[in-house]
This record gives sequence, structure tokens and C-alpha cells, in this order.
Amino acid sequence: GYRLQLSLQDDFSSIVYDLDAVSDTSQTVAFLSGDTLYYWRVSAGTDDNASDWSPTSSFTTAPPDTTREIPTTFSLRQNYPNPFNPSTTILYTLPYRTFVTLILFSIIGQQLVTLVQEEQDAGFHAVHLDMSNFASGVYAYRLRAGDFVRTMKMCLVR
Repeated sequence: GYRLQLSLQDDFSSIVYDLDAVSDTSQTVAFLSGDTLYYWRVSAGTDDNASDWSPTSSFTTAPPDTTREIPTTFSLRQNYPNPFNPSTTILYTLPYRTFVTLILFSIIGQQLVTLVQEEQDAGFHAVHLDMSNFASGVYAYRLRAGDFVRTMKMCLVR
């Protein structure tokens, strides 16, 4: 399999996408910002052994499409990758502008981090979460947007 990383910096100090266990030689990545330069690299390996990272390459996404369809419903998607180590991405959609809170909880319900707490426009949204300073375990994340409330679980594996 392969491991793919995307970053906004060529030294990968700020990883925006980290996907382990890619089995195909192509990968579609949703929710990237428009008109943005991204750097990418890949590593091949097995459970016991991985290659060095490939040389860094880059690409620039197309400018945002202002005619893009607005979602018709609220949704909270399963984070990816899941399980993860140490970073993951949470995706959600908003059918209209509304106040949004996205909160990370311990499995026993203790509020750990408020990831989003603001009014946001309708559309597709992504939150990158780096849990380098958290212990392995199961966590929950809850999205509140208007009358919509949904909670999902995720697993950090070290």
C-alpha cells in the first residue's frame, strides 16, 4: 500500500491531508481550497516496512467555482482517515448560512477542544485536526448547526 501526504509548505510542517493504506496508484482528494498551491509526497510499504518519501511535487488547485451547487441538507461525515495517527479531517455541509459549533469530546463526554464556533456560509466545509498531543483512544466530535445536531466517533491509534 501507499501513504499520501499533502501540505501547504514544502517542508511538510503543516500537513492538511494524511492518508495511510492507499491501495491504488491514484487518489481523489475532496475539499481542497481553490487557487491554492499544495505539495505532495508518497511512501510505499507494508505493515512492517515503509520506503523513504518520494521527491516532493506540487500542484495548484483551480480557482473556486462560483456556480458550484450548494448542499440541500446538513451533513456530518465520518472523519478520514479513521482510524488515524496523528491527524484527520472532518467534513460537513451546510445548506444555508448559520452559526456552527464543532466540538471534540473524550469518550466519557468531557469537552476537550472547540474546533469551530462561528457563523459560516452555506457550502462544503473541512476541518483538519492534529491530535499529536492526545493519547490513543476513541473520541467523539459533535456538530451543531441550526437545529441540526450530530455526533460521531473516531479512533486515534498510536
